[in-house]
Amino acid sequence: MKLLSNIAAQVGFAGLILLGFLLVFESYLSIPVWLQPLGRMHPLLLHLPIGVLALLAVIPLVRKEIGEEPYLKVRTFILDLGLILTIGTSLFGLFLAQEEGYSSDTLSTHKWLAVALCLLVYILHAWHHKLAQNSAWNKGLTFATLGVLVATGHYGGAITHGENYIWQPLQSGEEIDLASSPLFAAAIAPILDSKCNKCHNERKAKGKLVMSTRSGLLQGGENGPLWRADQADSSLLLKRIHLPLEIEEHMPPEGKPQLSSAEKKLLEEWIRAGADMDKTLAQYDPQSPLVALAQEGMASKANPYAKKGYDFPAASSKVIAELNSPFCAVYPISASSPALAARISVREYFKPSFIRDLKQIKRQLVYLNLTDLPITNEELVELKDFPNLEKLILNGTEVSGSNLETIGTLDALKSLALSNTKTDSTLVELLRELDNLEELYVWNTAIDSNLVESWQDEFPKVNFHLGFEPDLSEKLKMSPPTLANDKMLLRPGELAALKHSLPGAVIRYTLDGEEPDSLEATIYQDPMSIDGITTLRAKAYRDGWDASETVSFTLFQAGIKPSAVKVLQATSGNYRGSGDATLVDAEKGDASNFRSPYWLGFQDNPLDALFTFDEPKKVDEIVLSYAVNMSSYIMPPKKVEIWGGNGPNSMQRLHTSTPQQPTAYGPNTVEAITVEFPPMEYSHYKVVAFPVTRLPEWHGGAGDKGWVFSDEVLFFGSDD
Repeated sequence: MKLLSNIAAQVGFAGLILLGFLLVFESYLSIPVWLQPLGRMHPLLLHLPIGVLALLAVIPLVRKEIGEEPYLKVRTFILDLGLILTIGTSLFGLFLAQEEGYSSDTLSTHKWLAVALCLLVYILHAWHHKLAQNSAWNKGLTFATLGVLVATGHYGGAITHGENYIWQPLQSGEEIDLASSPLFAAAIAPILDSKCNKCHNERKAKGKLVMSTRSGLLQGGENGPLWRADQADSSLLLKRIHLPLEIEEHMPPEGKPQLSSAEKKLLEEWIRAGADMDKTLAQYDPQSPLVALAQEGMASKANPYAKKGYDFPAASSKVIAELNSPFCAVYPISASSPALAARISVREYFKPSFIRDLKQIKRQLVYLNLTDLPITNEELVELKDFPNLEKLILNGTEVSGSNLETIGTLDALKSLALSNTKTDSTLVELLRELDNLEELYVWNTAIDSNLVESWQDEFPKVNFHLGFEPDLSEKLKMSPPTLANDKMLLRPGELAALKHSLPGAVIRYTLDGEEPDSLEATIYQDPMSIDGITTLRAKAYRDGWDASETVSFTLFQAGIKPSAVKVLQATSGNYRGSGDATLVDAEKGDASNFRSPYWLGFQDNPLDALFTFDEPKKVDEIVLSYAVNMSSYIMPPKKVEIWGGNGPNSMQRLHTSTPQQPTAYGPNTVEAITVEFPPMEYSHYKVVAFPVTRLPEWHGGAGDKGWVFSDEVLFFGSDD
């Protein structure tokens, strides 16, 4: 112990001299790269001196019980260890302070309090034995040290988490009127506050970016403005949140709370809609995807269930983990509640089993969102087994007043959303069964204000939401058409079908990649046959309305299916899809959801896949389907090679293609390269797709490696 005391004394003296020297010449201080990791260890190490020095307040309580000599030895050890840790942590903190993005006022206070703490601990250590003989001085210096320790920690916490971090949960905060407040304040600002502002505030402005104030958001940071409403896809905010997690520029950084897919989509739709900070929810087109996303987001922030107590037990965390997938999100309504919420999404990949699987948490499920899914009466029947369901969202589904009987058995139901459905006046029979219903959303249905007025006396507790009722002289923008087919990979003989939810809408389309205008583009009337790989572009028109945005679908026809497939080189990151079979499972992916099990991702290696047929097949065309999501560094392949042979060791190269690379940011799309060659008859074919090695200069990640994501490889020939 004497050796440790000598080491601590020397470290303390030398450390104070070094600390003082560095502070005097701090304006000239430049931390070399090899020392910067030590500075970033400061937040990790600071808990050690706090814990050790806090014992100074505890050990006097047991002084009489353990005796004077053991007490002095323990106190000496605490001061030895505390001095070394305090000096080391303070030096590391000074290294970290040289990085940009910290408020100078708060940082300065924290820094000088740390220096005072080092001095006090050194004095306690140097005069330990003398002070032990003088109770008043001993207690005074000890309490002064502990007081400075608390103050230093408080200002350090203010730098990291904000000034009011500790007491914020006990403060009620300002109530937000979700209906009349700007959509930004009600739905967007809470996302930024929980996921961004801890590192981008007025006290800690990483990248010179302040996201906690309106002016800071509009000004942007050292990399420019956060968004551009006229070029949403190239907006810095969207690019950063969509980067793969392992890339350093991804925000929030790895290890921090990440944005959910719903939060990302809400931010994206808000920016696309103009990023207006003053526009209220009622001022948006009720058919806009932004409205549905904002409603859900605001409802979760208001969270009427969070304060309610439930008498059922919590579900198993293992069950919740198993239920979560790229298409089904299950999460607690609040940290202290056993009640759960669930959202099933992506219409093209919906399976009725998703709802049946939720019966594992049938007692705990109080909130279920089935927006825009192909829900039929068969799926509604499953809902009778959810006794505590309080909120059900069926917006954009295929339900109608004639097949809602099952919902009448949901005695706990308080909120029901049926916007953009075929619901009509027959809904009144359901309302008579739902005694506890408080909220009913019927935007864009056959239920109008006159009908609601006639119902209001019979159902005084129900708050009817009819949505935005525009001035008839004002033109509104139509929502785009949707693809009625469940999947973009069509079976033999299957026809492609389009639809639109607004009665009287006229859909015009093209199959040659041209823009579908209102004069020459073909009017959609009946489902159509698709030959090979086809890009279907469609747009909705109606008299008195502004035309919709153009929507694009890349449709594929199934070809000859190999008997086996083997991916020869490892995927990158966690983008392993469903294994080797991902490339031949007839499941198409969504370019905006590249984490789904329908994609294989490659960055460090090329996609190198070997396809085997039971017998030689005559093939003259191979199609590689790939994703383009430029904000996430996912680009078309740099080069594609096709190989063939009658064995894996006797392959020859049949063809090489170089897909055209984009020259500017564009929408997320699923595209394909079709490689044609003279008919070949082999039992083995190999497809190799190389990722872009350096992203182009116009890209925000210029110089970095790109990714190749593929979901399907198709074979065509005389035997298909």
